[in-house]
Amino acid sequence: MQRLIDRRYLTSQRPTMTEVYRTLLLEIQTMNNNRAEGEPEVLAPTYQTFRRRIYQTSERKRVSRRYGEGAAKRSDPITGRYPGATYPLAVVQADHTQLDIKLVDSVHRQPMAGRPWITLVMDVFSRVVLGFHISLDAPSTYSVGQALTHAILPKTLWLARHREEVKRVLGDLTDEELEIDWPCWGKPVKFMVDNGREFWGRCSTGLVRSTPLTRSSALFCVRNMGVILNAFWEQSQ
Repeated sequence: MQRLIDRRYLTSQRPTMTEVYRTLLLEIQTMNNNRAEGEPEVLAPTYQTFRRRIYQTSERKRVSRRYGEGAAKRSDPITGRYPGATYPLAVVQADHTQLDIKLVDSVHRQPMAGRPWITLVMDVFSRVVLGFHISLDAPSTYSVGQALTHAILPKTLWLARHREEVKRVLGDLTDEELEIDWPCWGKPVKFMVDNGREFWGRCSTGLVRSTPLTRSSALFCVRNMGVILNAFWEQSQ
């Protein structure tokens, strides 16, 4: 049974457990039909037993064999500490992703062109979302600036404005249910980004210099350990 699991289930073709179990039953039936006289019949394991045997194989090995080493590495636990992220706002990360949703207009309910993008700013130490910006436009200096501004400023007015919008859409909520607090804001010491043009262009550099950040605290660094936001994107899907 283990040889069949290694040969048929733990492959890049990724057959289902049911398919491999059926193959096992056929092989056992063939063995019984061809067994010598006097040899005992081989009993087929139940599907539950077969399934338990598969899960006795480590998750990393299963993912690596079926989905590749890259997928297996993404499932590895993050160990150690992010360099320099020893207190809130010491290091923040920013990145974009296209949301897997389709929007419709509010009048005719017709689909709008394209899918929205979200630019997210997250504090590495606390793993708290500090700010974001959602737009149908592709990532740009503007979206970076809006997300960074949202992260730096207090959220009191922003929450009050959107509280009324939420109440209008979901009118059955009580005032207590609409009371939301987001006490996360401030100037980051390091702004960790990748090599996207919207992060490294002259407009972005000028943007950071024009914010309340001091020039020494607005350090643009290559994100060679940018795993915090990657994990957030995967958990949000």
